Amino acid sequence: MFSDRSSADEFEKLIEAWLEYHNMLERAGDLTGRTTVADGHLWAVDRIDDIVRQDPEAGWRLIMELLLRSESDYQLACLASGPLETLLAAHGQGFIDRVEHIALSNERFRETLFGVWKNEIPDDVWSRIEQAREQKGRASN
Repeated sequence: MFSDRSSADEFEKLIEAWLEYHNMLERAGDLTGRTTVADGHLWAVDRIDDIVRQDPEAGWRLIMELLLRSESDYQLACLASGPLETLLAAHGQGFIDRVEHIALSNERFRETLFGVWKNEIPDDVWSRIEQAREQKGRASN
């Protein structure tokens, strides 16, 4: 999905707009998104949700980049309860091995997993997420 130059540009614009959307809400003191202060960037939230559902590999790359670039706990919480939770609900079987692997070596990712709620995540995937959250003693940070 994001292989050619125009797609790479879209990837970058999506990340920047998603981060800015959440920055604007946080600066405005509106962590619910009920104001219109950030509506100019809301398209990125919707687009990333679509990508995660339709092209999970591209969605995974977006999630990993958003994890890297997020600058606040609020952004990480939104990543957990948004794109990451959606990916695990829709495609958890195909990504749980990666989730476990990254949780072992990346404390930030492991902490972000605490913001994922079960909702529609399959039971077997959910139990592995719960275990991955607790891998702190085994991580090599």
